[in-house]
Amino acid sequence: MNFIDFEKKLNQRAAQLSYEERIAQGTNICKGLFPYYKEFANEASFGNPDVLLDSIRFVESGEQDVDQIYEFLDNLEEVCPDAEEYEEGEYALNACGAVNALLLQVAEPDEPEHFVEVALSYYETIEATIQDDAEEDMSDEELEMHPMLAEARRFLLAS
Repeated sequence: MNFIDFEKKLNQRAAQLSYEERIAQGTNICKGLFPYYKEFANEASFGNPDVLLDSIRFVESGEQDVDQIYEFLDNLEEVCPDAEEYEEGEYALNACGAVNALLLQVAEPDEPEHFVEVALSYYETIEATIQDDAEEDMSDEELEMHPMLAEARRFLLAS
């Protein structure tokens, strides 16, 4: 499955999921991406993993206080690495992006595109991991056929 077809199916799935389902899967994705951020923060001596954890815990609590959401979003912005300053921060940036989108999903519960952003942060992290681990450059076709990426698509499109 090429990326365009995958993204189309992901958007369709997001629209079919209930708010609770988007939050549950989005939270699981953010928890899965968190170790990437924590590793970056430790190695780069930048950031604060507690900001991501506190944001995820807030979402899990079920609270929907808009003022708190925007406070979490502001805090998150302060601890996200700048891609120009931290070339090795791609995975951490994806983790921040996923948590950001998860918070926005809480703020705008009827907007499934926030779940899509969470899911794509996960997908892009898997894709980057595959490319980073490859001994030589991979073609788009080789990448799309990679078992880890196929598994990521199955995970994100599962009903």
